[in-house]
Amino acid sequence: MDDNGKTRVTIAIDAGTLDILRKAAGGRGIGDYVSDLVDSNWHDWQDALGLLTNGGWRGPDLLAACDALNGKLIVARLPLGHQLSGTMMDAAVMDGVAKTHNVGDTWRDRCTQVRDDDTIARALWCVVQEWWRNNKILAREMTAK
Repeated sequence: MDDNGKTRVTIAIDAGTLDILRKAAGGRGIGDYVSDLVDSNWHDWQDALGLLTNGGWRGPDLLAACDALNGKLIVARLPLGHQLSGTMMDAAVMDGVAKTHNVGDTWRDRCTQVRDDDTIARALWCVVQEWWRNNKILAREMTAK
């Protein structure tokens, strides 16, 4: 640990990612930029998960949504809730995730909630992205619900 309370680590990243980090960090250090990014992301997914679970979403609902939205690409100019719910409500997706995660009783309501409430849609999208980044802490919290 240095005099500023920071620990030095070495990571291997590709040249394109390094270029993005240099440009995004601007005049400050890449380490400071990454620290801010991780800290912000940490709070975002925790707040999002709290909002969903306080709203009645259970672990199986969240896992079903993560499965349904795996690989989903978002178009910035379209409403997020409609994009997510459209994929979630696809008949084949609904049937598969409802059976796999035993959410048949609540899945249609969850899809409608995502479509109609932008706050829920954004929270869900935050949790889904973090799930597919393989965040082990999030996974433990989701599966414990």
